[in-house]
This record gives sequence, C-alpha cells and structure tokens, in this order.
Amino acid sequence: MCPNSPKAKPQPRYNLAHLQHLVKAGQWTPTTKCLGTANALGFSRTEIEDVVLDLIEADFLSSRLVDNRKGYGGKGLYHDIYKKRSKGIDLWIKLQEESKRGMVIVISFKQFI
Repeated sequence: MCPNSPKAKPQPRYNLAHLQHLVKAGQWTPTTKCLGTANALGFSRTEIEDVVLDLIEADFLSSRLVDNRKGYGGKGLYHDIYKKRSKGIDLWIKLQEESKRGMVIVISFKQFI
C-alpha cells in the first residue's frame, strides 16, 4: 500500500519508547485541562503516568500538527494521539514531546466517545 494512501495507517511523530523513558524519569507534565479531565474520570497524576507507560504502538491513532495559537511549545510540533482502555474506560490521550526542555506534555486525557 502506498504510504500516502488514505487507507495507510499514519505513523507517530514521536518515538513512543523515548516518550515513555522521559515519563519514567519524571520528565513529564500534564496540562491543567488534562489533569482536570483525568481527575473527573477518577485518575490521579500517578495513574495518568501509569497509563502512558502502559501504551503500546498498537494503541496509536494519529498524529496532528499543533495549532500554536494555544501554546504548548513552538512551530512544527505534533500531538500523537492514542486510545487506551483503563479502569473500564476508553481513553483519548494526546502526547507531545517538547525536546528543548526534554519533557513530555500530556495534552489530553479524556474519555473516548
């Protein structure tokens, strides 16, 4: 299948193992909105970390270019989007690597509807 075909599975922008290494080293932060939606679903900061560390490549959905009007870094950054089931809830998780600071930003952690 041609890589530009609409049916081709998109590739993550960031290496998941590298993101997980940063998270495991404590080099990550959730956005305020992310923490609020996660807490409303019954997930603590530690549980967000556990879910991110439990992601596998098959959980990947898509990668999207960031709309920089909202911040979270500089031009040309992407959000890698994953779907993961935890605590009986299908979750939508957006991750971004901020390489200048060596950080992972968890942009979204909400129920996948």
